[in-house]
Amino acid sequence: MAEDYKKTVWISTAVIAGSFLMFIFAALWLAGDLQNQSQAIVERRGTILSQSRSIALLADFKTTDPQITAYEGFFKILLPPREQLLEFSKWLDTTARMNKIAVVSDFQGDPVASGPNTPGYINFKMEMNGSYGSLQAFLSTLEFRSPRFLIHLNDLDIAKNGDSYQGTANGQVYYLDSPTQKTPSP
Repeated sequence: MAEDYKKTVWISTAVIAGSFLMFIFAALWLAGDLQNQSQAIVERRGTILSQSRSIALLADFKTTDPQITAYEGFFKILLPPREQLLEFSKWLDTTARMNKIAVVSDFQGDPVASGPNTPGYINFKMEMNGSYGSLQAFLSTLEFRSPRFLIHLNDLDIAKNGDSYQGTANGQVYYLDSPTQKTPSP
């Protein structure tokens, strides 16, 4: 009887120790994976910041160098007129459906008019729900593969909610005022 008890204690201790070691290895592996994904997001944000600065730099060149007027077409392709921002919500919905997530978005506050050296922008907020991989693919498309809109995300929060993930993002979408359009001042 005592022999069976000792054997049971040793087996139980080995199972508990093995489970503990497996848990530690799994936690370390997940922490490393999350670190890699976080680093990739930081690098992508750096790319977006660089692109935003490039646009501002080209706008500055336009005012100082008459040869830069050849790049106006580039600005008009990259930055839509303000009227086309109505298509932004439709594009978000379509992109969300393609990535199998649910998105609710709306514009926040008054638009900031474009000036001679800067593009205009309007703030937006969106709430997302879906799998982690789907959210990641959607955000990647949003920031790096948008065919018509220049988008900057200022704030992004994602949290696990049961079997899926829920996220909230705040950002800006940029535009150029058409020459005949006057944006009302606040």
